[in-house]
Amino acid sequence: MTIGSDFASYEPGRKLRLGPLYYSMADMSLQNGMGDIASKNNVLLDADLGNFTAIRHANGRDWWVLVPEFGNSKWHTFLLSPQGFEEMPLQILSLSDGSCEHHGQTSASLDGNMIANWGDCKVTVLGFDRCAGILNVPLELAAPSQWFTGGGVAFSPSRRYVYVTSHNVLFRADLESSTPKLDTMRFSYGQGPYTVPGNTFHYLVNGPDGNIYGNIPSRARFFHALKSPEGTGIANINFGPQDIQLPVANVRTLPHFPNFRLYDLSGSPCDTLGINTPVSASEPIEKGWEGLSLYPNPATNQVSLAIDPSWTSSGPAQYQLVNPFGSRLRKGEIPKGADSQQIGKRLKKWRLFFPK
Repeated sequence: MTIGSDFASYEPGRKLRLGPLYYSMADMSLQNGMGDIASKNNVLLDADLGNFTAIRHANGRDWWVLVPEFGNSKWHTFLLSPQGFEEMPLQILSLSDGSCEHHGQTSASLDGNMIANWGDCKVTVLGFDRCAGILNVPLELAAPSQWFTGGGVAFSPSRRYVYVTSHNVLFRADLESSTPKLDTMRFSYGQGPYTVPGNTFHYLVNGPDGNIYGNIPSRARFFHALKSPEGTGIANINFGPQDIQLPVANVRTLPHFPNFRLYDLSGSPCDTLGINTPVSASEPIEKGWEGLSLYPNPATNQVSLAIDPSWTSSGPAQYQLVNPFGSRLRKGEIPKGADSQQIGKRLKKWRLFFPK
């Protein structure tokens, strides 16, 4: 199943209007087990909407889909289970005036306990109960003076910090502070050691390696990378401008990756299905992948692995090459003591499972 929203109309006072919210159904029995779309553009909600996000339910199986209406005080919540979508009661939050709220990104923390929503006037940070599907404890971070329509948000892995973008500025708020506020972290104007000339910022996404990646609001063949999002200050966040090179040009788009590594909330009232979590909600997202890098990704012909020799110090390491449909394309072995390996020719989009 896929979920998405579309631009329904252009309104001079509010720019682009988002909605409806659609979903499509995939049948994995079609195309000889490769799967295909069985139905598409099914309307889940037809309203004046903001951007949606998805969080795994505390039972480890189902999903919550959350989307605010324009102004972000009204939130729609859907429970996605094997029975399909179930709409929950509308949640209305007590927030300040939202009449100036254009649409920006909505993101969830990696543990699923917090949501952030970008708006023209402010960034709204909300607590979320992923057992009951209820939003709570809103915090409103006022927009600084350098603020332009349309921006992104992402939490650091520990959710201590929330990172926010606005055109040519990267901001951060310390949510453990007694008075959280958005402070400038990087910018593409002026002079100084923290200037990133010629770069702009748009949407942000958490990577499985603990980094935060960001695109820009114009045509480009790269993503920025924030490699130390838990860093204590500007000099410690290890920002890599244009760090990820793309094989094709990208315009404003960034894949929406809900946290598939977030499973059941052990010991919660909703932990009733007996699902054993491969990565618990509290386990660092990068655990088990230290010392491994892969490039280019995605690839069409050949990829290279750079490997910490400790991975192969006691013997060869086995790898499998798997396409997005779960079909194994290739398996192989990396020799004992090797620190690099080239894999394959004529590869299509795939993902790598690399057990120690």
